[in-house]
Amino acid sequence: MQTEELTMHMIITGDAIQTFARNALHRGKLTEIGVKYSPSKRLGKARYVLNSLKPKLTEEQQDKILSGDAYLKGESICDKPECDQCKGKEPITFVDEEDFNFKLELKDIEIEKKDDEIKEIQDEFYIDEDWKERKQKREEQIKEERKEKKIFKDATTSKASGKIKIGNYMVSKKLIEEYVKLIEWQKHASVISFSRTDPAISANALALRITKHKELFKDAGLSYHGDDELRKRDFTDPEYTKSREFYDEIEKYIEKNHPKLSQENRAKRSGETSDMIRMMRSLEGEKSE
Repeated sequence: MQTEELTMHMIITGDAIQTFARNALHRGKLTEIGVKYSPSKRLGKARYVLNSLKPKLTEEQQDKILSGDAYLKGESICDKPECDQCKGKEPITFVDEEDFNFKLELKDIEIEKKDDEIKEIQDEFYIDEDWKERKQKREEQIKEERKEKKIFKDATTSKASGKIKIGNYMVSKKLIEEYVKLIEWQKHASVISFSRTDPAISANALALRITKHKELFKDAGLSYHGDDELRKRDFTDPEYTKSREFYDEIEKYIEKNHPKLSQENRAKRSGETSDMIRMMRSLEGEKSE
């Protein structure tokens, strides 16, 4: 009886390689049970992992993968056309698009680092009454940061699906609900920004909201009235007029379905100053009051 010999080789996914590299840089070890690297060696170890790929990635491409501004897909297939094991698989390729899930994971990593800081300080210093109070405040701050992350994550992900009608246009229900959640997130961010005297928190929340706003217009097949090119036209321009009408329909939808987030209530809410309102309307293409 004739036997057939098969040669097997290891295949690893691009996702696994980038996970090892990102862990080396951001967590200091390839896996949970792996060796911990000192801060000075972490970038070198991450590059060592990514340099195993062929063709080699540029340092710019590696930096994008490590920061979540790009990602890898595919698998490490061999170069033999007759290999049954690799048949139908795609080679590892660099995708120059944001890895949104990893960007969210980075927020978890930052919180983990702060947890580690608390443990290190506990081991290093004698815990007196003053320290207990400081420790409690720090733990409360970390809890607050975790809440912020949850609000942000809820604002940028949704299980909603299908289309709904807003004015004369059908748009993604998922998109409009994400936009509403980002208005809610902006409300929280304004309070946090004020309490921490950090305007960047509020500015980032506003930028996220505007990005999602523009996606709504794109989904409806309309130009965005706040873009410079359209704003330079005459206000009677049909393309501009349709865009403005759709803007008003979105606000009507929010007022009807989420009255607490209506334009009027947003302007009155605690922590939102007149300067913030003017900046928001300027960025979204409205005339400042």
